[in-house]
Amino acid sequence: MVTISICLTIRNEREFIKECILSAMPIADEYIIIIDDRENDGTEKIVREISKTTKIPFHIERRKQKYNTDQKQYGLKKCSKEWILFLDGDEILSEKCHILKDFIEKNKKIKAYSFRGHHFIYHLCYEDSTEERHYWSGRLVKNSDKLNFIGKNHPLIGGFEYPLMKLDTIEIFHMGYVKQLQKIMEKYERDMKIKQIHDQKFLDWWKDSHIFGKYPIKTFDISQLPKSIKKKYHMYKFMEYHQIISKDKNEQKTRSQLFQRENEVRR
Repeated sequence: MVTISICLTIRNEREFIKECILSAMPIADEYIIIIDDRENDGTEKIVREISKTTKIPFHIERRKQKYNTDQKQYGLKKCSKEWILFLDGDEILSEKCHILKDFIEKNKKIKAYSFRGHHFIYHLCYEDSTEERHYWSGRLVKNSDKLNFIGKNHPLIGGFEYPLMKLDTIEIFHMGYVKQLQKIMEKYERDMKIKQIHDQKFLDWWKDSHIFGKYPIKTFDISQLPKSIKKKYHMYKFMEYHQIISKDKNEQKTRSQLFQRENEVRR
């Protein structure tokens, strides 16, 4: 029988950690969860509460790290099952993952799998289109002493056996760039309890329009932003490249001056 360890290394992931863990439960035989010692947003509390609701073993450990690689390598060594599935705390596995064990059993020659990935950008209606299809390599691999992570803050798994198969039917939804949606939901739920200014119809529209990127908007002249904001987000190089000239007479205006200003900010 195929057995799978779910390995997560996390820090501050309270927005989606519950959905992340629950999404893998149909195939999980154990959870190995390594929490960065600097975690301070309640992620660990959520993880421990979930662990009490299931018979699936949870190994939860809080640990200092220098690089993300160190945490992942440490978590890897704790995995005891035949296969290991790696997830981040802001990733959600698709519902079709329940077919994985049968699929592995029927394809014994395959030693590693890549899943199709979706990076949501800004809202749930937009995803990264820098590639026609994103695949995350080696997310499910056969356990081996040769496995190791390569890289520092965005490490990739290496040392796994081949052949590797790409699976379109199993997807990972990356929510890391839409974490602000949790704040939208918290405000929505808070306002729903009070309803002092807006009724439920308006609050539902407000919530949906933010989550799906349909809130009415118009363009804004970024040259009018306060200088403090331009400095904070290192905007001068962007403005120089796109020939956006500030209308503020007290601000350096030529493209070369703007570029120089950006370099000063970086120093």
